[in-house]
Amino acid sequence: MQTTSKKNEKKSQNRKTNGMFETASLREQIEARAHEIYLARGSEPGYELDDWLQAEREIMGWL
Repeated sequence: MQTTSKKNEKKSQNRKTNGMFETASLREQIEARAHEIYLARGSEPGYELDDWLQAEREIMGWL
């Protein structure tokens, strides 16, 4: 029981919120989507920023 409590306490200490989203969770979602975009593009290097920004727009619902 003590271990679970310590885990939850540590998780809550590491979480930072940005509005309604947890920063780590949001970052992980964007990272995963950017990787999907990269793979769909044929894994061609050199477009990392474009992939990341597209993933941000999709995840955040930006136009």
